[in-house]
Amino acid sequence: MREDDGVSAAFASSGAGGRTPSPGGAGQDREVATPRDAHVVPARQLGQRRWPAHASSTVIVIIGLALTIALAAGAQVASNDAATRLLNSQLRQVATALEASIPQLQQPLIAADQIASSTRSPHAFDTFVRSEVGRGAPFRAVSLWHIGGGMPHLLASVGTSALLSQPQVARQFLSGLRPSTQLSVTKIFTGPPRGYGIAEVLPGSTDGLVVYAEPALLPASSPVVGLDVALYLGRTVAPRDLMASSAPTSPSGPQASAAVPFGSSSITIVATSTRPLASMLSGELPWLIGAVGVLLVLVAAFANERLSRRREVAETLAKATERRYDVQRDISTTLQHALLPEEYPVFPGVELATRYVAGTRGLEIGGDWYETIGIDDDRLFVAVGDVSGRGLHAATTMAYLRHAIRAYVAQGDGPDVVLGKLDELIDVERDEYFATVLCALVEVADRRVTMASAGHPPLLVIDDIGARYVDLTVSPPIGTASGARPIPRTVVVAPGAAIIAFTDGLVERRGLSLDDRLESLRAAAVGQRGTVDATLTHLLASLVPDGSDDDIAILGVKWRP
Repeated sequence: MREDDGVSAAFASSGAGGRTPSPGGAGQDREVATPRDAHVVPARQLGQRRWPAHASSTVIVIIGLALTIALAAGAQVASNDAATRLLNSQLRQVATALEASIPQLQQPLIAADQIASSTRSPHAFDTFVRSEVGRGAPFRAVSLWHIGGGMPHLLASVGTSALLSQPQVARQFLSGLRPSTQLSVTKIFTGPPRGYGIAEVLPGSTDGLVVYAEPALLPASSPVVGLDVALYLGRTVAPRDLMASSAPTSPSGPQASAAVPFGSSSITIVATSTRPLASMLSGELPWLIGAVGVLLVLVAAFANERLSRRREVAETLAKATERRYDVQRDISTTLQHALLPEEYPVFPGVELATRYVAGTRGLEIGGDWYETIGIDDDRLFVAVGDVSGRGLHAATTMAYLRHAIRAYVAQGDGPDVVLGKLDELIDVERDEYFATVLCALVEVADRRVTMASAGHPPLLVIDDIGARYVDLTVSPPIGTASGARPIPRTVVVAPGAAIIAFTDGLVERRGLSLDDRLESLRAAAVGQRGTVDATLTHLLASLVPDGSDDDIAILGVKWRP
């Protein structure tokens, strides 16, 4: 599924626009003003009065001024604190949406590089990327280069590229590229046209092919109403690095900034509220307290009540925003589902069902996934995997492995061969990630299942006899560079049987034995003779009734009796 520019699409839900926030820190302090209406009579003038001032009056004035100053300072601190908490909470929502959208830029480049590497045909590359270039597409230009011998050579190009108009910049950037799972990012081009470039070189690639693309710079809009944002490429906020913004002038008020990883570079988000974060009265409360400070006890009682009420309002707003922030976890779940297959291949007499359940821990996108590939009218290839860790890198690695599996299956590779090739793509020492993967080739008519596992939980078979795990030799996880070739195992299941593949989030629990949890899953599967969709629902309800800290991916295949 093609998406708009990964940077600009994440900010398309609000119509804010027009002003550019300038860089600055969050929660800028204001000076606490002292009351100007309270007047203290100099001591030398007391003797000129017709009546002397009572000592109690002096004490009341002093206490009143002290109380007024204390309340004004407290109101200012509370207002700044609430504003800072609210702004940082909103900024986290923006950063999460941006971070989760970045893999959408890399996936088409990975696919294009794989096509170019496997076909050795610039025409096939050109045919594929044309749908990704142009108005409404994520890129305004995509090109294929060969960087062998230290001199970049252009093989194919689609769209108008700023890089092609700057040969020296192109040679300097492309010559320094190395195979990696991480996107390589240029600086902002001054134009024409103005923009930035990204490049993908497949890990383990030895053919010297590079896919280079230039996403379109579109106006940014914030997904949070009442918030202006500016995006800068890199960790500085210089005007030359501005990618997109929703505000053209220097704003006033609290600001916050955060850096989101973006390939070999990063994107710095500067957020500014376009309206008071708590209420108009919260900002003016210190002045109101100072103006009525001369009323002494009445002012103290009124101000204390007013301050308490305003503080409760600010805390209520902050808590409500934090609850909405928790709800934003659904954004990560939705984006995770967007990275997973949306349709299943259809085979007569067979049911397929999947589940993805996001973990309750944090908002970062996870690395659990599943894949279903129809090879022909009788063969189905399925895979379930789990990339270690969470966040953008884990999601990018997950998408990278999914596309690689599709490419290898298209070449006719079996499960053990696919896992062996995947092990060459990532390295835990280089990429700081590894993955567990279970692959299975299903021959539908014969009910024959050939499978191989790289550090992944075993396949569960459910039939009339009961439920059991397939005894399978498990090789080390993908990316550990063990050199061990996965050993395939073939089983023939009975008519009406079902096979279930899952990630460890379904069975792993802190403080509980993994063997005991696997036995609990097997026991829950016994007697499940309904649809495979109903079986997956039952297993989730039995094993994780209150949710899981870790993400869960499940895939089920069932032969109809």
